[in-house]
Amino acid sequence: MFRLFTRDEAKPRKIDQSFELNGRKYKYSIATDNVHIVDSCTISKRDFGKVFKLLREKHPDCQVWQRSDGSLSREWAVHNACYDWNIRRSQTADVDLNYPQSFWEKLGYGVIGSIALIFIR
Repeated sequence: MFRLFTRDEAKPRKIDQSFELNGRKYKYSIATDNVHIVDSCTISKRDFGKVFKLLREKHPDCQVWQRSDGSLSREWAVHNACYDWNIRRSQTADVDLNYPQSFWEKLGYGVIGSIALIFIR
């Protein structure tokens, strides 16, 4: 369906940007079709929208913003739920939000993410 990458398998990237949220600094990288947030597992679902707004204002040309906040939140929720439940922690500590998504990614994140949003903090 969809594949989670380990940090070593992920595309080489320069994590050279950061934002502050609730007194903590988070690193991220951004490309035309991808947003990668380091240690995103520590960000609460109630703050997802704040992060989207902040990054969207800084990087309005990123194609990831063609996806709805709901779609992005569901994908992020799957990562956080997997991390919280000790499932592939090395792969789910960070989140990669991509555009475009395959049909299977949309379906998987849509269904599983809707359920995950109920259970994560």
